[in-house]
Amino acid sequence: MKRAVLVTLGLAAGLLSLAGAASAEEAAEAVRALYAPVWNPLEGEDLSKLTGPALALFEKSAKVSAETGEAGCVDFVVTVGGQDFDDEEVARTIETVETGRSPEGDALVTARFRSFPDGDADQEIRWTMRQVGGAWKVADIESPLDEWKLSTFPCD
Repeated sequence: MKRAVLVTLGLAAGLLSLAGAASAEEAAEAVRALYAPVWNPLEGEDLSKLTGPALALFEKSAKVSAETGEAGCVDFVVTVGGQDFDDEEVARTIETVETGRSPEGDALVTARFRSFPDGDADQEIRWTMRQVGGAWKVADIESPLDEWKLSTFPCD
């Protein structure tokens, strides 16, 4: 009887471990999918891939843009940390890896890629991904190289 309970507990722990690993892979794959082709939340009005601070910033940016008729608070492609990039080079060189979890349980994913085939254009973008309704959504994005983070981005 004890052995059956231990085997059952061991199997349950193993399945939970596999579920956690699958979840980690899913978060990294969700970020990878945003690079083929490069997703730009400034294009179009569909912000369904965003949640939390990222969604709040892009909503506020759209409001500022509508009120002023000019670019909103964000005027670059946050997924690549700039305005110019070679879509094929980004897709060819993209690497994503989950680097941990936030205290709130969000997946932290780092994306590394090259923006252009020539020159010194390596990039690193860090993503905070949150599961909402069974789907991974972007809660925050930051560039340690360029020292910006959406959740602390000024938008007046």
